[in-house]
Amino acid sequence: MITGTQEGAKAAIYLLTINVGVNPPAILAAGRYDDTLVKTPQGWRFKTRMVQGDRDGQPAAPPTRPQ
Repeated sequence: MITGTQEGAKAAIYLLTINVGVNPPAILAAGRYDDTLVKTPQGWRFKTRMVQGDRDGQPAAPPTRPQ
């Protein structure tokens, strides 16, 4: 969900990681990204990203950036 703000926008994205290699499929992690977005001359950019979630009782790891 994206909501406009005076600064730009806020976004909330839910995530679910599922292992489909087992039967039945198993949920590995669940969480949510809370983003603050700003518009720059180069387009929309992330200002902040907070990750909330659970993975075996541990906070969800932030996503990795491809090299």
